[in-house]
Amino acid sequence: MKKIFSILAVALVAFSFASCNGNNPNPGKDGKFAILVENITATSADITVTPTDTAAYYFWSVYYAESIKNVGDSLGAYLAEDFKAEYGSYDWDSVASYHLTKGEDNYSFSELPSETDLAVVAFYLDSTYTVLGEVGIKEFTTPKLEIEETVALNITSATVDLSLMEDYGLMGISAEAQDGYALKLFFYAEQASGTFTEKAFYSDGQYVYNYVEWGEGDDDWTTLEKMNLDGALNKEGTEYAFSGSVVGDNGVEYTFSATATIVEEEGGEDAAFAPKRVVKKAALKESAKKRASLK
Repeated sequence: MKKIFSILAVALVAFSFASCNGNNPNPGKDGKFAILVENITATSADITVTPTDTAAYYFWSVYYAESIKNVGDSLGAYLAEDFKAEYGSYDWDSVASYHLTKGEDNYSFSELPSETDLAVVAFYLDSTYTVLGEVGIKEFTTPKLEIEETVALNITSATVDLSLMEDYGLMGISAEAQDGYALKLFFYAEQASGTFTEKAFYSDGQYVYNYVEWGEGDDDWTTLEKMNLDGALNKEGTEYAFSGSVVGDNGVEYTFSATATIVEEEGGEDAAFAPKRVVKKAALKESAKKRASLK
C-alpha cells in the first residue's frame, strides 16, 4: 500500500502500510529485519524491508539518523509509546490494517532531504503496543542536490497571511510571477521578520510542503528542498518585503525579491495559503531540544 510521505519525512509524511487484520503474534526467533537501501540520490531512494517473521505485524519508516541516536537504548520503548499516542485510541484491527504490514515491503521515496543522514527503522508491534524483538536500523546518507539551473522569478503580485501565526506558529507567502510561475511558501515562524531556511518547514514532527508551480499539470510543480529567505514587516503591519532563493527537488534554484501586502484570512484548511499538502511526516521527525525523542 502506498506510503504518503511525509520529507522527510520526515513525516517527514505519515505513512500508511497495507496488512491483514488480526492480532500480532510474537516475532520469530531473532525478531530481526533485513533492510536494503538502493538507488540513492539527493532526494530519493528505493527501500526494501524483509522481516524474519513473515506472520508478524511490523511498522517501518525513515527517520533522521541523529534523532535515533539521541534516543539511545530507550528507542524501542519510545517507538511503542509514540505509536500508541498516535493510534492507541483506535481499534487495533484498524490500526494493524492501515498502519502496519506483514512480510516483505518496499517503497520508492522521492522527496527525501538532500545531504542528510537518515535511518530506516523497523519494529514488530503487538496489540498491547509493545515492541517485540530487536529494532531494525539501517542508516544511509543522501548526497548534495546539485543546482542545474537558476530561474529568476519576476513577481507581479504577492500576499502574506499571518492569521495562523498566533495559534499555530505558521505564516504563508503566495506570489504570482511572469511566465506562469507561482511561489507558495508556508512555514513555521515565531515572528514575521527575520531570516528563514528550510528548517522552518519542520516543527515537532510536522512537515509542511512548499513548492513552486508553473502550470496546471500533475508534473508542473516541484517540492522545495532548500530555502534562504529574508523578510521584514513594515511598522504599519501592512506590507512585507521579502527576498532570497529556494531550491526545488528538480535541481532548479528560484530567486525572488518582492513586497507583499498583508491579508487577513481565517485559519484552517481553507486559509488562502494552505499548501497543497500539509502532512504529519512520521518519516522525518527532527530532534527537539526540549525532549530526547524522535519528534
